Amino acid sequence: VPVLSAGGDSDFGYFIPIENSLSLILSSQQLCHEILANSHKQQTLTNLDNDLMFSIRESYHGLALDNNHLLIQLYIDDIGLTNPLGSKRDRHKMSMIYFTLEDIPDTYRSKLDFTQLVAICE
Repeated sequence: VPVLSAGGDSDFGYFIPIENSLSLILSSQQLCHEILANSHKQQTLTNLDNDLMFSIRESYHGLALDNNHLLIQLYIDDIGLTNPLGSKRDRHKMSMIYFTLEDIPDTYRSKLDFTQLVAICE
């Protein structure tokens, strides 16, 4: 994917379609059942105590969604690639965009397998 910087220099970035990553994650029938059970559990807990918010799904904007949607949370992280023997440090700074599913149970959400790369650019 062509990327233009603020100075007008063109560069390239790489994009990984979210649909492909989602279909791989959701190919596990057991995980799909756990996601549905987790969403139901969060809704039940919120109905018992309206003062607590267990998921972004229960927020003002989340209430507009029905149960047939998955919540995707995007993150951006900047990294610097260096050559420890070189004199110029952090010569290549890169931005990485990745996502996690908000509806996945907490036991999975903290694992690296469930953090998926979406894009990377310099």
